Amino acid sequence: MDYYRAVRQLTAADAAYIAGLVDGEGTVTLTTMHRGDNRPLVVSISNTERGLLEFAQAALGAGQITGKRTYNVKHTPSFAFRVTSRQAVELLRQVAPYLRSYEAVRSCAPPAPKRRAESPPAFCFLPLGGRRPEDQAWLMRNQTSPTRSKLEQRSSACAEFL
Repeated sequence: MDYYRAVRQLTAADAAYIAGLVDGEGTVTLTTMHRGDNRPLVVSISNTERGLLEFAQAALGAGQITGKRTYNVKHTPSFAFRVTSRQAVELLRQVAPYLRSYEAVRSCAPPAPKRRAESPPAFCFLPLGGRRPEDQAWLMRNQTSPTRSKLEQRSSACAEFL
């Protein structure tokens, strides 16, 4: 039986701070370790300040920090903090209420349906403000409100496809 180090219960302040790190410098993804294996969930944060990552590791009580290779002497050494599998799920459960970027949609999205009746509009994958006219028409058909922020509109419109 595999042993998983339990993630510590975060205070509200620590959860909000780590959510800010994930929003600004992090990523939530499924990775492939070996061909044919299941794809584990990975939450990673990259930064040039090792102290920030050490804080996240100490607060969680899990994860690992690795150094990234620098190919040019002008580049600042950087580090990556990774939490995988069950620990990543528990981390997302604790920080999800504080996430504000697309990671919020990724961390709470239900599994994608096997068949899609309609392909997602291209603006789901474009930066904010990078809409084409046909995307704007799709957005209008789906009853988005002009009073909501662009991020809220995109999150609600794309939630069914993620």
